Amino acid sequence: MYGDAEVSGNAEVSGNAVVCERSDIVWFSNVGTEYGTLTVFKTKQGVLWATRGCFSGSVEEFLKKSAEVHDEKTKREYQLLIEVAKSRLNN
Repeated sequence: MYGDAEVSGNAEVSGNAVVCERSDIVWFSNVGTEYGTLTVFKTKQGVLWATRGCFSGSVEEFLKKSAEVHDEKTKREYQLLIEVAKSRLNN
């Protein structure tokens, strides 16, 4: 992280995250069956990475896992959120 960053609470930054600009990260709060936060960011390699609860992986892996464990409504909501994340982060 660069510039005037403020990190507080239970925040954790690790792995291959590269967040230099506001356009490198997006998050959606109060989502899913547990009303948590879905965060999507670019890795050093330019891969879009998703974290939600204890899950951490590529957006493709996230959607695959979501299809395995969620009902149709929740699965579709996550698909839509990932579409928005891709639109925001792939400029």
